[in-house]
Amino acid sequence: MLWLCLGVEEILREEILLLIEEFICQVYSPKTNLKEVGELRLWLSTHKQSGSDSLPPTRSSLQPTIL
Repeated sequence: MLWLCLGVEEILREEILLLIEEFICQVYSPKTNLKEVGELRLWLSTHKQSGSDSLPPTRSSLQPTIL
C-alpha cells in the first residue's frame, strides 16, 4: 500500500501525490470524475463561481504541505 510510505520517506512519490490529488477532488466535488487539483480549480471557478479563497490548493503548494 502506497499510503504506508506517507510520512516515512523524505521524497514524495508521484503515485502518492496523484492519490492525494484524487482524494482532494472527491472532497471538494464528489460528483465529478476529476483527478487533478488543477482541473478541479478550473472546474470550481467556472461552474460554482467560487472565489479564490474557497478553491483547493494548487499542486505546487500541496507538495510542501504533504511533506
